[in-house]
Amino acid sequence: TLFMGNLTHELKTPMTAISGYAQTLLSTKISRENQEAALLYIYEECGRLERLSQKMMKLLELDQDESLVFTEVSVSRLFEAAEKSCEIILKDKQITLERVEHGEHFLMDLDLMTDVLINLIDNSVKASAYGGRIILRAYDNCIEVQDFGQGIPAEEQEKIMEPFYMVGIGLALTAMIAKRHNISILVDSKVGEGTRMILQFV
Repeated sequence: TLFMGNLTHELKTPMTAISGYAQTLLSTKISRENQEAALLYIYEECGRLERLSQKMMKLLELDQDESLVFTEVSVSRLFEAAEKSCEIILKDKQITLERVEHGEHFLMDLDLMTDVLINLIDNSVKASAYGGRIILRAYDNCIEVQDFGQGIPAEEQEKIMEPFYMVGIGLALTAMIAKRHNISILVDSKVGEGTRMILQFV
């Protein structure tokens, strides 16, 4: 039940993006080049979702000794993948996503870490006002997602990684992926000012 509930939430954002591109293809006259770009995105995202589902199942296997294979991935590539997947939900609220990186690289599973950022961006979009901005930032051994939205009350910040907690629904799998990467998740938030979700690589 935990797995199905959280996986359904995790799939919602990329499925919204795929649906958005499909609706554009069906209802709007666009150039052949843009048609091919939209179809390629749908194809690539479906492949990522298939790989992600398989890896989520691995994470939940009783044999937790099975290791994920990490490769050195540029933050630029990670940010680009996350932004592309979140393009539709960002556009819906006219939210600007700013990317700040300086050529950092981290050891990770790209598909799983992309899903982590998608989930954090999705939560930031929900917390942000129309026309707001979100910052994806890398520095030292950290990656963070910062918004300037509602913020999270202090008494709830320690609970948001719990399964089905109302403020952070969907973050349980994010916490699980982070744990398998040996990443600490830090929350810096003030009500009315916004939230920074910090992924600290060891």
